[in-house]
Amino acid sequence: MKTNRYIPIFAAAALLAACAQEIERPEPHSGAAVEFAAAIAPDAPATRTTSGGNSWVLNDSVGIYMLKADGSPLASNVYYYISNLSDGTLSPKGTPIYYPVTGNVDFVAYYPAGTVRTPNYTYSISVIDQQTEAQQNQLDVMWADRRNVAPGTAVSLSFRHVMSKITLNVMAGKNFESNDVVVLPAANVAFNGMPAGASLRLQDGTLTPGAKSAFSPRKVTPPANSMIDASFTAILVPQEGSTKPTGRTATFTFDSNVYTWAIPDTTNFVAGKHYVYPVTINRDSIIVDASEVTAADWEPHPNDPGEANSVGTVQDKIAALEDLLEELEEADKNKTVAVLREEDLTAITPAVLAILNDPILNPYKTLQGNIDELDDLKKLLPPTP
Repeated sequence: MKTNRYIPIFAAAALLAACAQEIERPEPHSGAAVEFAAAIAPDAPATRTTSGGNSWVLNDSVGIYMLKADGSPLASNVYYYISNLSDGTLSPKGTPIYYPVTGNVDFVAYYPAGTVRTPNYTYSISVIDQQTEAQQNQLDVMWADRRNVAPGTAVSLSFRHVMSKITLNVMAGKNFESNDVVVLPAANVAFNGMPAGASLRLQDGTLTPGAKSAFSPRKVTPPANSMIDASFTAILVPQEGSTKPTGRTATFTFDSNVYTWAIPDTTNFVAGKHYVYPVTINRDSIIVDASEVTAADWEPHPNDPGEANSVGTVQDKIAALEDLLEELEEADKNKTVAVLREEDLTAITPAVLAILNDPILNPYKTLQGNIDELDDLKKLLPPTP
């Protein structure tokens, strides 16, 4: 994870040993409580997106530390909660943090608030149980810091995702019925050979992977009007690929038959990124075309159709859609875009369908939806002089 200025390890002699939220030994303070607001990098107050939403959840709780310049704490793991969804205002759950009478301070914060291990001040994460929305929300761990803050300053904490995210969009292939995949439970899908936990150092946001173990994802509703039969999403501990065998796999169990996809050894899973894989399961193989895999920021994609229609944004969308149509034509060299406009989607080649089913490349769900959107967007541009 990228961090800015690192701070010294919390001075153990100056810290209490309790793991729950605590206020340090009272010291003279200015009488001015610190005002906090929570944002998610790059400074967008409402973008927590674990479950595809675009806002903080009311009462989301964060833990905050206020530190002296030498790293010793003035306040430790004080719980604040989101009290205003429109601007990310944080309110204290109990006694607020007060600025000292003199001297600048540092702030370190994390989400979701919970138990912190002392004296090294680490926060433990386990991805084993994540088959419900509530469980995954708790795994969307984030971290923020502000340094050298003068007393009296309102503090905006810009949180960034500590974890990575993966989505498998699964389609029935040769000798499989669509319903075979539609009814596949999340418990029959597993990631193997990956870290099942990690430890987050609150001092600097460093994440240390834990032991490897199998875990299952959460089953989510596929995009509307898509050809995807089932979607499975999981929060992952970020991990680097290797030139050596890693043994990382995703398995799908139908009755007593296990179908295995070997995740490429060199694949990186980066903090704050969402990786989307189109998966076709045949009776004799699993197909994941590397050219169709996408990796995007966990935050909303720039071509999200809900974005405001400024001229610059419209031009970006038009360029993206024209690129998409070119990719569609390239994927089926025997047919022009004009022919693809008229053709029944069921007759389009798998390569084209994979592009159409990609929620990042194709936010408008269907081929005709892209064409209609392209025509509508061009009408929004100012007339050419």
